[in-house]
Amino acid sequence: MKSLIASLFFIGLAAAAQAADHRPCADDMTKGEQCSCKLGELHPTQPDVGMAHVDRILDKARSDAKKGRHGNTAAEVLRHHAEEKPTTVLIGPERRLFIVDGHHHAVALFREVGADGTTTCMVGENDAPVTLDSGRFWHWMDMNRHARLRGVTDPTGQKLVAKLPPDTLGGLGDDPYRSLASFVENACDAEMTGDYVQFDWADLLRNKAAAPGGPDDADKMGRDAAKELWKRVKGTDQEAEFLRLQASDKVRSCAQG
Repeated sequence: MKSLIASLFFIGLAAAAQAADHRPCADDMTKGEQCSCKLGELHPTQPDVGMAHVDRILDKARSDAKKGRHGNTAAEVLRHHAEEKPTTVLIGPERRLFIVDGHHHAVALFREVGADGTTTCMVGENDAPVTLDSGRFWHWMDMNRHARLRGVTDPTGQKLVAKLPPDTLGGLGDDPYRSLASFVENACDAEMTGDYVQFDWADLLRNKAAAPGGPDDADKMGRDAAKELWKRVKGTDQEAEFLRLQASDKVRSCAQG
């Protein structure tokens, strides 16, 4: 037993050391290069995340930590995930770091370790955006699909308005339909690459399926939502919109199963 505990301890140390090896993110880095970034220095590019999805990321990290899987604390497990799938950042005006993929895991780690905690990032863009002034930046981001400039107006997530992202991870709001889209993705084994693809699904689910709430099983919610969505759009003008979305074949098969 002692040898097992010692092995787990050294595995945790090795993972921490691996994360610490990255140098801080800087604008001289090339696209695809990994770097270390403070969570408090990461700027969102969307007004909302799915908080129920963040909760389930944290629940899984805590469950894995209890089993000594990828770390002994939720923070260690989340940092291990960041090593395998770093938060993608874009270097913008004043050399600030803007998240373009990975908001939900970053928020989960932020909840565990706070603004001074660090995570592993990967540079996505570091040329055009850094030269823009702040007045043109968000227009450029929107035109290049690097930002989502719409957010929910009420807790039910039924209505959207034009909205700029908050300055920090702690300022993000909750879009329950973004959570539901992630549950559909997992339940239907429908890989949706990139944060904004899930938002495309969230927007189609809006007003057609019940938003997540209560202790219901996430996979069941995802399957039920897929079935309800397909029932609502099949044979209507929105069927074509459904079929244009990434992984629509998987979601349709899941809905029909």
